Amino acid sequence: MHRKITDANGFRAMRTLTKAACDFRVDEIEGAGMDDGRVFIHLADGYWFEHYETVSKGVGSAEDVRDAMAMIRPRP
Repeated sequence: MHRKITDANGFRAMRTLTKAACDFRVDEIEGAGMDDGRVFIHLADGYWFEHYETVSKGVGSAEDVRDAMAMIRPRP
């Protein structure tokens, strides 16, 4: 498992999650307190999810991960 993934919480699309974890804009991926199969993507300092104006986003599928990664922007 990738070192940025601290709790996969039963997430099924591990290939996609591991690819996201390799992105320099991602600080940590963890599923503590989430429903089984869901995780939070926490971004590194200086980034956020556009339109959500937050640094963390919950995802539950490979498609969710891809959509979330496409929303990452530098924080103003």
